[in-house]
Amino acid sequence: MKTAFQKGWDAYKSYAYSMDAVNPISEKGHNWYSHTLLMTPVDAFSTMHLMGLDSAKVEAKQLIKERLTFDLDMEVQQFEIAIRIVCGLVSAYQLDGDPKFLELATDLADRLMPVFDTPTGADMNTGERTATICGALDCFWGGCLILEGKTAEAESLQASIYKMWMMEGLEPESIDYKKMEIMSSYYMIRPEAIESTYYVWKAIGGDKYYEMGKTMFESIEKYCQVPNGYVQVRDVRTKKNGTL
Repeated sequence: MKTAFQKGWDAYKSYAYSMDAVNPISEKGHNWYSHTLLMTPVDAFSTMHLMGLDSAKVEAKQLIKERLTFDLDMEVQQFEIAIRIVCGLVSAYQLDGDPKFLELATDLADRLMPVFDTPTGADMNTGERTATICGALDCFWGGCLILEGKTAEAESLQASIYKMWMMEGLEPESIDYKKMEIMSSYYMIRPEAIESTYYVWKAIGGDKYYEMGKTMFESIEKYCQVPNGYVQVRDVRTKKNGTL
């Protein structure tokens, strides 16, 4: 795991330093929006801390403190900025203790608050099944079930998550679980399936869920790894990788 992480970080430093993300195949970087928000170092700092990657942590922290600013006029997607940047900075502050992280998080959160000052609302969930589609993003629910103490439901969902993953040896973006047919065949290295697997393993223990997570990670190593990083897979059936 540490080796894989360090490989990705080294690629970022080599080809995308001070940008949001790296494209390992083209050996170039890109920003999500019109200006960089240092997505990679902010989002990855807590992982560096937990993995004990001290040199990477120093590099990321220096970059964040020297170059991250939110004094920008641009449109962003609130959800992505909240989970990756606000939460990333709060986690960095909790783990590292540097008040600069909290200062940046507060600044950004204050700037995002007008998003909620609208008359619009969200559709209410009736609890009724309206489709039989399950997607990679839906896998996050397993972790929520564990946090609610609903281990039986989490284990049931985990069985479905693993079954979806093992259909082709790598997770498709979505399937029709009634027909067990792939609807969207690409894989974007999403974390939700492995994240839920970790939560279930942490709550229940034993080898079963550990081995599931190990199998998932090894398939990423096998099919998504390129010489200087990790990339998306266009079709899990053919395992052809590259930009979607």
